[in-house]
Amino acid sequence: MKLGKNFLTGRETYQTSWRSTDDPSPGPYNGITFSGWANYAPYATPASIYHVIVNQNEIYITFTSNSNTTTLRTLLTPDGKLEILQLKFLNPEWTLIATLPVDYCDIYGVCGSYGSCNTATSPNCGCLKGFELKHSDDTNPDNNTSVCTRSTALDCGPEEGFQKFSSMKLPDTENAVYRSNMSLLDCEVACKNNCSCTAYANPDVTPGGDGCLLWFGDLIDVRVFPQNGQDLYVRLAASELSGRPKNTLNKEFKGNGSQIGSAEVSLFSLAKISRATNDFSVDNKLGEGGFGPVYKGVLEEGHEIAVKRLSKSSVQGLVEFENEVTCVAKLQHRNLVKLLGYCIKGDEKMLIYEYLPNKSLDYFLFADKSRKSLLDWSHRFNIIHGIARGLLYLHQDSRLKVVHRDLKAGNILLDYHMCPKISDFGLARMFKEGESEANTKRVVGTL
Repeated sequence: MKLGKNFLTGRETYQTSWRSTDDPSPGPYNGITFSGWANYAPYATPASIYHVIVNQNEIYITFTSNSNTTTLRTLLTPDGKLEILQLKFLNPEWTLIATLPVDYCDIYGVCGSYGSCNTATSPNCGCLKGFELKHSDDTNPDNNTSVCTRSTALDCGPEEGFQKFSSMKLPDTENAVYRSNMSLLDCEVACKNNCSCTAYANPDVTPGGDGCLLWFGDLIDVRVFPQNGQDLYVRLAASELSGRPKNTLNKEFKGNGSQIGSAEVSLFSLAKISRATNDFSVDNKLGEGGFGPVYKGVLEEGHEIAVKRLSKSSVQGLVEFENEVTCVAKLQHRNLVKLLGYCIKGDEKMLIYEYLPNKSLDYFLFADKSRKSLLDWSHRFNIIHGIARGLLYLHQDSRLKVVHRDLKAGNILLDYHMCPKISDFGLARMFKEGESEANTKRVVGTL
C-alpha cells in the first residue's frame, strides 16, 4: 500500500472512513487523528516493512508484508478507529494486531496550542514549559477550548534560545517546512535566524539520521511518550530557559580567582558565528589542531575572524577552554594573538580570534617547501625577535606571569606583515604576584 501526495500531479492517496459498514460515503473521520504512534515502531516490526519517501516530486509512506505467507490489511472503521489486521497462510481468519487510537492523548489536538498531553499525569493536559493556561470562563486543562499562551513574549532578541523537550510526539506539520541533509546544529541556526520560527526538530529517528523540520506558528497536537519519542526544541524567551540566563553562562567558568564574566572579551551568539563562517563550511576551514577545527569568518561589520571550535573528540576540554579565555583576555601585546571573544551554547564552545592570513610558522618551515624560500634571514630574525619579545612580556612585563608550556612553530601565527604572534594558551600556567614556581599533576606539551 502507498499513501501520500505527488507534488507534480497534485494527486493524493489517502484513507477515508465509511459512514457505515455498508455505506461507502465519507464518514466523520478527517484523517488526522492518528499522528505520532510512537509505541508502534513500524521499522522494527516483524510483520511489515515500512518506508517513508521524501523527495522534490512526492512524499509518501509504503508498507508491505515482511513474509510471503502473510497479508496485511488496514481498516478504517466508521467511528474513526484504525485497525491493522493480519492474514496468515492456511488461516482463513483475519487477526487484529493493532488499533488506534490507543488512549486519550491520541485524539488530535486535544490539549490545544502549545499544550502537551501525557497519560502518566492527571489531568492529562498541561502547557509546555514557558507557557501558561489562558484564564477564561473554562479553565479545565483537559478541554481543548483552553489555550496555552507564552509566559514571556518573544522579541526576536539575541538572548532567545530553545528549550529541549524529550520523548515527544512532534507537533502537527501543517505549518512546518522540511529541509533535508541538515544537521541538528544547522537546523537550530536556521530557526534562530528566522523570527517566525517557533520550534525545530530532527524528524529522522534512525541512528545517524539527519534532516530538519522547522515550525512556523502555533504548535498543535503534542504529547509525551513513555518511550520511542523524539526531541523537540521550542523557542523561548531567555528568562524562560532552563538553568541560568544566557548572559550569566559565562560565569560558570572560573580560573585562578577570576571569572570569564569579568574578562574584556565579547560573548558571541552561535547564530552570529554560524553566519560569519557560512554555517562552518568546509571551504572556510583553515585547519585543525588539538582543540578542534579552525574556521575563517567574516562578521556582519566586515571584520575577519578565526574561529576555534572545540571538537567532541578533542584531547583538550573545558579546562583548556576556560584557561585560554581567562588568560589571553588579560594579555595585550603586539606579539600575542588577540582574542576577540568566545561562544558557549550547549555543547558548542568556540574561541574567536583576529584573523591572521599567513597561517603558522610551521606552514612556512615544513608544510610548503615553496614558501620556505620566502623566509630569508631578515624575516627569520624578525620572527625570532618578535617571539622573544612576546615571551619576555609573558614572563616579566605583563601584570600576570605566564608560562606558555606548549610553544612550537605551529603555535606561532603570522599576520599580513609576517609579524609573529604567540597563540594557543590552553595549556598556559598563570602565576600570582610574587610566585616563581608551581607544581602540576598533568604532563603537557607536544611530542
